[in-house]
Amino acid sequence: MIGQNTKIVALLVFFIFVSLLAQGAGCDDCGGPVPGKECSFYGCDKDRCIAQIIDDCCGNNKCELGESFGSCSNDCEPQTIDFELLNPDRTEGFFKGEPVLFKIKLSSENSNVVGAEAVLSGVFGKIVLYDDGEHEDEIASDGIYANRFFIDPEVKGSRPALSLKATLGEVTEVKYYSFQIDPTLGVELDVNTNHRLGNVIPIKGIVKKKEHRFALPLKIKIMRGQTQLFETDTESALDGSFQTEFRTTLLDPNGTWTIGVYGADANSNSISHEQEIKLLKPDEAAFLKVEIEGIEQSYKRGSEIVINATVKDDSGKAIENASMRLFSPLHEEIEKMLPDGVGRYTGSYTIPYDLSLGSQEISVSASKSGEGGTMAGSAAVRFKVEKAVINIEVFSPDKRHYQIGENIAPEVFLSYSETEWVLKADVKAVIQHVETGAEDIDLELQPVAGGLFSTNYSLSDNDEGLIKLVITVVDDAGNEGYSESVLLVSGTSLGFVAGENIIPIAVGLIVLVGAGLFARNLLLKKGTREELLKRRKQLNSLAEELQKKYFDENAIPTEKYQELIKTYETELGEVEKKMGELDKSAKTSK
Repeated sequence: MIGQNTKIVALLVFFIFVSLLAQGAGCDDCGGPVPGKECSFYGCDKDRCIAQIIDDCCGNNKCELGESFGSCSNDCEPQTIDFELLNPDRTEGFFKGEPVLFKIKLSSENSNVVGAEAVLSGVFGKIVLYDDGEHEDEIASDGIYANRFFIDPEVKGSRPALSLKATLGEVTEVKYYSFQIDPTLGVELDVNTNHRLGNVIPIKGIVKKKEHRFALPLKIKIMRGQTQLFETDTESALDGSFQTEFRTTLLDPNGTWTIGVYGADANSNSISHEQEIKLLKPDEAAFLKVEIEGIEQSYKRGSEIVINATVKDDSGKAIENASMRLFSPLHEEIEKMLPDGVGRYTGSYTIPYDLSLGSQEISVSASKSGEGGTMAGSAAVRFKVEKAVINIEVFSPDKRHYQIGENIAPEVFLSYSETEWVLKADVKAVIQHVETGAEDIDLELQPVAGGLFSTNYSLSDNDEGLIKLVITVVDDAGNEGYSESVLLVSGTSLGFVAGENIIPIAVGLIVLVGAGLFARNLLLKKGTREELLKRRKQLNSLAEELQKKYFDENAIPTEKYQELIKTYETELGEVEKKMGELDKSAKTSK
């Protein structure tokens, strides 16, 4: 034993010696911060290296000039304590016997007050509030203090007073509060609104308040006016649930009945809940309340109307899984309406293009079958129907410039929408002479195929200049369309010259050919190269115009077309030959 003690003493002497060496012998190397201490450093004092405290440093355990609790809570105590109530809500009501959570945040100069003593006093006595993270106060040392107290069943009054005393160091603050006592318990009663005489009325529900459920004795009554029809005693289970039933007879009075649930628990919390139901005769219908939403005042034909409806019973309860039917203004069933939420249903209706204009009506019916029979209801809403706009796509005229004698052949495609064409309508075209002021020309377009309407019109001398082509459409139902375009008419087409000056066409063609032959012979004998080029261009234009009149407009007989085109081709060959001779002669002369 003595030997062991000697070893221990020797070790202590050794560690003391080493420490002294580190502090005294090492002053030359002394300096630097002390680990774990923000406001300390190593300094030499009488040849010893020791830890020294830094002045004017937050954390040196001295509340110095310029420091406060707000700037340095480690060194300074608060001068005041501020209170922020986190729970309970001042508007919340509590039942007798309920464990109430009281939670407060303490601060000063925007810094959390940690380590204070907080004591809450009231009708329950006194309780300590904690900031340890174990009393529903969130986390430890965050300045939030909490604990629970129970409301004594014998407490008097509906709003008892509370006082909170908070102390830190030499500072003490007191704050006063109150809370609301509401000893009325609630009941969620699950009873259908409508019943028929002769059937059983199931009565079930849950006794609750906030998230709490209650087990207690109950008395259930059924009244009609001042007359009591039924009374029974029952109890709610630990989860608050209860149920009973009442069998009606055909001799019972129909009309409005009242179901009442009454009771009180050991803490003097009470129930007094009443709810009305309707008793119907066996052949009497129960009614549902149907409301239609979102309908605008007016719609154009072709518009889709989205119909939303809510269905409730006469107590205001939303009805799910009802059978819903939607009817058009012609009283035709359109489609079944589909569920769109609790007690909400949706459907749609597209207004036909021939539906009568003015006020129209859409109606919705609802029905629901259950233990109490079938409930039904309906609603209707009116709206104004306006004309639809007919779309006009102009196929012809398809250009802006035309020559006198050309056929502008007005042709349009009419539609209500991309998928529905106008098959029958009054389609008119008016040619207005914008530049000359000549009398308007009225045309009527005829149906050709689905949605396509056309007519023919050949431009004359009277149409020369700017003209406006106005197209108007009115269908049998009064829907309308409008289109206008501006054209320029100038110059004269070959076909028009032939038609105006030579009758019949066979004689005109002969004269035209004869005139051409005379001009050709003269040109081939005395024409210059420039004149030949010009003639070649004229012949090509005449050939193109002739082909158009024959192939596109079918305005010239086949034999005459062949005769003329052969004449043009012959002259073109001779012109090319004469130009070649002139070119050869020019090279030789050089």
